[in-house]
Amino acid sequence: MSGLALLTLFIPYNLLSIGGFVALVFLEKNTETKLFVVSGGLYSLSGLLSALVAITFLVAISIWSKTWVSILIPIFLYLPEVVVDFFSMSQSAALVVSTLISYGAIGLYIWLVMRKLNKEAA
Repeated sequence: MSGLALLTLFIPYNLLSIGGFVALVFLEKNTETKLFVVSGGLYSLSGLLSALVAITFLVAISIWSKTWVSILIPIFLYLPEVVVDFFSMSQSAALVVSTLISYGAIGLYIWLVMRKLNKEAA
């Protein structure tokens, strides 16, 4: 295709995308949005069902992609908060410790995967 033909396809598509975004912004301001809230936390029936659906989805993605990433990253992001809740510390200290544990675990996982890939390449 020539440059002019691509340009005539590109401009209407972008105008449609930008127009759709602007319309959504105005609609969001003028309409009331219904929000789905799971009350009772994780230990209620609705919380357990939501967690079960999420876990099933992540395990299915992991099996499909043949990697552990879709299982380990949510664990690395959520589990430190649960562990830190068992200790009595201020909220700001708990937030810092939880964040450091999360980033440390993700960094360790990346380092282990890179090390394994380097050994296989050598």
